[in-house]
This record gives sequence, structure tokens and C-alpha cells, in this order.
Amino acid sequence: MAHFFRWYDMEVVYEGPMPKKYFRGKLYRNVNASQALKILSFFNVKYRIEGKKVIIKS
Repeated sequence: MAHFFRWYDMEVVYEGPMPKKYFRGKLYRNVNASQALKILSFFNVKYRIEGKKVIIKS
């Protein structure tokens, strides 16, 4: 996930221990960050955005 957000110059930070979930897939480069985060929310991934940080909640 962190690799994907480098396209948007965003940092991924985990709040608490790193989740054991692992996602694998492909997204086109024209998908914006909010669309990608919406996809993650379908898998019950909780997050918040602070500036250029995506904070994944455990």
C-alpha cells in the first residue's frame, strides 16, 4: 500500500501494530488517492488523512 501512495507524494503511517492483512492488486495510475482509499474501505480498513499522511488505524 505504501508504494501506491508514493505516486501521490503521501506517507503511510500505522497507528498501533501493523495489521496482518495483506492486499494485492493492480490499479491504474489515473486512479486518484481518494478512490483508492474508498476501495480499501470495502475491506474494512480504517484510516484518516492528516496533511500528506494516510494513517491506518489498527
